[in-house]
Amino acid sequence: MNRASQTKLIVVFYLGVKNIDSADVPKYLNECRQSLQDPEVKTYIVPDCDTNSCRVECINPVLLTPERYKEAEDKLDMLEKRIADMFNKTI
Repeated sequence: MNRASQTKLIVVFYLGVKNIDSADVPKYLNECRQSLQDPEVKTYIVPDCDTNSCRVECINPVLLTPERYKEAEDKLDMLEKRIADMFNKTI
């Protein structure tokens, strides 16, 4: 089994929420997460309060050592938890 089949592609969506009422942001992020779910991809949603634009970044496991992949995954997990805590809701 090669390394690519052992780890998922990591995709990070930076979603601009500048014009979304802060009370509605958690619901918006949850809806985005549900619509972007893919069993082949580990998806992270990061709100960007300074813009209305969106961007996507990809971390390809083929290009990383297992250690670097785990490091990136751990950092993104920590960021996701902080975002959820910030909105006091599970994302």
